[in-house]
Amino acid sequence: MSQSPSTDSPWEPRNRYLQGWKALNLLLHQDRSFSGRERNCVFLNTRGPTLANVSSVSGLDFADDARAVAVVDWDHDGDLDLWLANRTAPRARLMLNQGQGHGSYIAFTLVGNGTTTNRDAIGARVELYVGDDDAQRQIKTLRAGEGFLTQSSKTMHFGLGDARRVDRLVVHWPGGRTETFRELAPNTRYIVHQDGRAEVVAARPPVALPVDVGPAAPAASDTARVVLTSPLPLPPMRYVDWQGQKVPLAASGRRPLLVNLWASWCQPCIQELGAWT
Repeated sequence: MSQSPSTDSPWEPRNRYLQGWKALNLLLHQDRSFSGRERNCVFLNTRGPTLANVSSVSGLDFADDARAVAVVDWDHDGDLDLWLANRTAPRARLMLNQGQGHGSYIAFTLVGNGTTTNRDAIGARVELYVGDDDAQRQIKTLRAGEGFLTQSSKTMHFGLGDARRVDRLVVHWPGGRTETFRELAPNTRYIVHQDGRAEVVAARPPVALPVDVGPAAPAASDTARVVLTSPLPLPPMRYVDWQGQKVPLAASGRRPLLVNLWASWCQPCIQELGAWT
């Protein structure tokens, strides 16, 4: 249940709520992490009672402050790729599945009748039976959301491995009706309508995406300009002017001011001062 106070709540709970947000924003400006800088985790389904931790070898164990994962066949090559959404930069990562020997697949886009079932068929549960063994069944549910502010593709993708034949697809529509579709071919995309039709979608050619899409490295330079997103206030400081008076640093005006901290015993500092004169 939401802990946000309503506008007519007493002042004390509203003030506590605002103070909590103030403390949270302060931590974020200090580059703190919601997750304690824990790396992303990836677990492999081994078809047994346990999962295998493949975080490191998967290449997905970033130290990002991650929020959600969206799954989609982005480059149209028949396997699933991942979009990672983060709170910290980079806000989005595209991880292309470039593994070899991923086997066959089959994919379905469901369309409801618009009366007893919504047109997007959100909430439908599908069962895919492969080969002659009903134990080889895959089950998926179509959802409208995959984590925080993220949604995967509504195309339901099934990996078939080495299977050469699909026996049937059973769709349990949200309105309560169940339909069975047969004569389905591997490595094919279908649009499945609630009236019992399954249309083949024309094959889309794979998209060749560049692997290195990062920004070009800037040219080497001895100077740099660093803009702080959260300015750091200077502590109270004074300096001695040419008249021998101690003047607060804040009294120097609003123009940019370069401050050089040096010591008489610091040889590099002396050389630096000589370069300025």
